[in-house]
Formats: sequence, structure tokens, C-alpha cells
Amino acid sequence: MKSPFETFGFYAINDHLKTKMTESALNENWWKIKKEEEYKKNKNLNRSDVNTVQEWIKKQPHLPQLNDNQIIMFLRACNYSLEQTKMSINLNYTMRTKLPEFFSQRDLQRKQTETVLEYLQLASLRKPEDDDIIIYSYCKEIDLAKFNADELIKLFLMFHDMTQMEYGSCSGYTYLIDLKNVTIKILLRLPISAVGNLLKFWQDCSTYTIKQIHIINGGHVYKTILQIVQQFFDSEFLNKIQLHENYESLKKSLNINDIPEEYEGKGKSIAKLNEETMGVFKQYNEWFKAEETQRIDEKKKMFKKSIDDDLQGSFRKLDID
Repeated sequence: MKSPFETFGFYAINDHLKTKMTESALNENWWKIKKEEEYKKNKNLNRSDVNTVQEWIKKQPHLPQLNDNQIIMFLRACNYSLEQTKMSINLNYTMRTKLPEFFSQRDLQRKQTETVLEYLQLASLRKPEDDDIIIYSYCKEIDLAKFNADELIKLFLMFHDMTQMEYGSCSGYTYLIDLKNVTIKILLRLPISAVGNLLKFWQDCSTYTIKQIHIINGGHVYKTILQIVQQFFDSEFLNKIQLHENYESLKKSLNINDIPEEYEGKGKSIAKLNEETMGVFKQYNEWFKAEETQRIDEKKKMFKKSIDDDLQGSFRKLDID
């Protein structure tokens, strides 16, 4: 059987990736949207704030170096609050260090990753007019024998990192998630600790600001998922989730041009969007490998507090074994 990337073929490399890369994740050439464009489009983004965060990082010997683009993502997600940005950076890289099941061996050509890509279709669409990004997610029928929750979550997080480097910062993410082929048996294979770690990373220290989550073909599975999610999120977040029982309801919430044709919209099909996205995704494979060097160095911490203390003190109900 061909791998997903062999099936999709190798797409022409984006112009911003034609420059010869170093192996360093700090190389700003990886970013399609350059920092000068970020300053231009974000009136609340100040160079002085980025410099302040850079100077702060230099005084935190346990933290990895970050480039300006990475810091800009944190500032935007934290509504330009310097203190919140610092906390978010520390927690983000603490979790990237503490959870190797999500943040190590991030290689799109690994057999385990290719297995996930056989059933998971992901795509992203930039909406400049609304300054947001739409994420599409659809699962084909899943062979339980091949299902691995950690590998699924790992790919999901890799996809978001890639999306930010392609599109830059945004006001928020809108998700369209099709649960048609997600069954109770699959949910039972999801460790509650893994789900909790993902949701807490997503909510408390990621650079992905969530605007809305639209669920279609939810059925009874949706109720089970909601019961799980309610353990980790407050009512403000839960109000962002909308269950659509039919496509007419979906059309009232999203622009019809952004709705894939499978759902009676005028957008491209999920399969086509996924094919285009995967071609771009592969181009970042070397960056994913280099990014694994950006981790917390526990030995260099100025205080005795451990990584576990950081996590337990910041995440309610978070079970990290």
C-alpha cells in the first residue's frame, strides 16, 4: 500500500521554503508570513513587546530560544499581555517536554504517523476577511487494531504548528468536525489522561485561540464527548461548541463558500482540501525534527520547582503519570 504522501504526490515547494534551510527551528525562513507582515497587520503588536519577551527568555536559562515569529504567536494568543505571554511560553514548553508521547518523534514519514493519515483527513483554510482560520477534520472508517490515541493527538498538534507557520497569527480558529465514523468503541480507546492533557494544552498554553467548534453527524457519540469535555472546560468555552443536526443549520453559522461540498456548501471537497494541505504539510517535516530541540532544561532552572510542579499547579484535574 502506498503511503499517504506517495498517494498525494510531492507538491511544488512554497516560495518561502526554497531558501536553503539550516536545521535550526529558529530559522525564520520556515515562516511563510514574515514578522514584518505581522507588525503591519496587527496594530496592537509592538516590537518593544517582542524584544521584552526575548530579553526575559534570555534570563530564564531553562527555557529554549525562540524566534520572533514564535513569540508573536504567543503575544497574539494572549491578547498582547506580557505577563500572560511569559506564563504561556513557560507552560507550553513545559508540556512539550513533559509529554513526549505528543511532542517527540514528530516525523511525518514514521509508519505510525502514516497510519493515522490513512484515516484522518485534516485541512485548513485562511479567511483574510475575518482574520481567522478554519480547520476541517474528518475521519474515515477506523480499524481499531491500528488506532493509537497518542499518535492521533501528536499529528493534530503538528498540524496546528504547520498551519501557524503557513498562515501566521490570526484572531482565532473555527473548527468544523465531522464525527460520522467516530464510534463509542473508539472513544473507549481514548485514555482520559491523554484527552485531559490535550485539552489543557489547547486551552491554557497553546497559541491556538478557539472561536467556534461546529460539530456535524454527532449522534450519540457527541453526548459522550461533551461529558468528557465538560470535565476540563468552563461554560464560556462550552458555549463555543455548536452541534448541527442538519446542513441547513450549518449554513446559518458558516459562510456557504467555506462549507465543503459534502455538506451542501460551495467550498472544495474535504478530500481535495486534505490533498492540498498534506502536500504543504510534508514540506515542514525537517522543521518538526528540529523543533524537538526547543524543550525545557530542568537542570538549568533557577528555582527548585520541578516540571511536575509547574503542571500540577497550573492544570486542574490534569493526570500526568
